Amino acid sequence: MTAPSEPVPFDEHLASRVGAELATLPGFTERRMFGGLRFLLRGHLGMATASALARWLDRAISFVSSQPEKTQRPKPAPRARMNGK
Repeated sequence: MTAPSEPVPFDEHLASRVGAELATLPGFTERRMFGGLRFLLRGHLGMATASALARWLDRAISFVSSQPEKTQRPKPAPRARMNGK
């Protein structure tokens, strides 16, 4: 298992292909997270492999487009500490 601080190896060529396919879609972003490169569409995380890339992307885009846009949730207020006295 990879330690959280170690980068996750990924295929730069494949990442470039996926990014080029998705770049024209509204709401597409690439983000480095979890030690690797991740693709997001309207805030939803996705991934891909080399096999059947075009078919997978069509299915993924169709599904993600059917989801409501993600919004940021407000952070909960800090809990008050109780003294043991």
